[in-house]
Amino acid sequence: MSTEKTAGLGLDSFDTTSAADEGAKMEVRSPKTGEVMYWPDGRPWTVTFVGADSPRVVDVARKQADRRSQAMMRTRQAMPSATVEKDAIELLVVATKEWDIPLGDGSAAANNPGEYRTAYSKYRWLREQGDEFVGNRGNFLTA
Repeated sequence: MSTEKTAGLGLDSFDTTSAADEGAKMEVRSPKTGEVMYWPDGRPWTVTFVGADSPRVVDVARKQADRRSQAMMRTRQAMPSATVEKDAIELLVVATKEWDIPLGDGSAAANNPGEYRTAYSKYRWLREQGDEFVGNRGNFLTA
């Protein structure tokens, strides 16, 4: 078991809420090779996310959970998986601050929720990378 040196560190050093709200850049990896993907000029494709502990993500997650609970109490049936998937996409859209990703013609993809939603719905591999990045608190804490 590894031990983390914590001398001189306090609980405030691990304030994941503030750190998550600042955001962090994820380099997009190819679903085929796992290697970082690059623009022709050499800069990596990136998506800047806030973390799962960001107040804006927590707020949406709570509203989704409340809505699902109310629907289950009303219908006594589980939520359809398509609804759960749609909610997961929406959480990732809310977590996306901006991105630097090219379209098929080489132009930059627009930075807006509609474009994010379309991409995360169409490219499951990109959504999976984003979900993993956003959920890893270590991505939002400085060294």
